[in-house]
Amino acid sequence: MEICETMNDGSTSLDPATGFPAGPSRSPSIGPATGSLETGRLSLDLSRRSVWLNGQQIDLTDAEFDVLWCLVLRSGQVVTRDELYQQVLKTEYDGLDRCIDLRVSRLRKKLGDNARSPRIIRSVRSEGYILIPPVDD
Repeated sequence: MEICETMNDGSTSLDPATGFPAGPSRSPSIGPATGSLETGRLSLDLSRRSVWLNGQQIDLTDAEFDVLWCLVLRSGQVVTRDELYQQVLKTEYDGLDRCIDLRVSRLRKKLGDNARSPRIIRSVRSEGYILIPPVDD
């Protein structure tokens, strides 16, 4: 797991096209560089890198925030592990590394989500993760 920590250098220099730390493998279509996003009970503020769930602030690491930002931008769609590796860790997914899985596990715990009966983040076997879109009441 040490490799995961050193790859996420916590850089604050953001790519204006993506809203993620600048790097050669960043995709320009991932999202805005500033602003905030809301989906159901979840709110994210990119400029402050802060997250609220049901109005309560949740403390996340930079990597956890980046993973959640990717998922919120594509709410309801599968985000592959390769995409998450490229956006969060600035590297290609080798098919074996579990860094993103570990980040998602920690993220679920902090958000009070459960992998067995997810309400926020669902695993898609052999593909990646999907942020479950809020249900309209």
